[in-house]
Amino acid sequence: MALVHIPHTTAAIMINEFEPNIKVDFETLYSTLVPDSNYLHEHVDSNAKAHLTASLIGNSVTFPINKGEAALGVWQRIILVELDGPRERNVYIQVI
Repeated sequence: MALVHIPHTTAAIMINEFEPNIKVDFETLYSTLVPDSNYLHEHVDSNAKAHLTASLIGNSVTFPINKGEAALGVWQRIILVELDGPRERNVYIQVI
């Protein structure tokens, strides 16, 4: 098994297909789920939408390793979702 984790609250990690149209579809979905609003956190550092969206997606994924390779589907990719950047990010990978 492998774990991929991002220790940031305004970025996320997901497994899915990565293709330009689905990227736009995800942006549309998350903008619908977390619309622009006067969130209380906006008064602190203007990135509440990034925090809220990251909490929906998650900060880690796990997947099996088979014969030294990630056992992902043909179109599956591990995707870092940047929600408040660009910024420099750390990503941790642990193989168990």
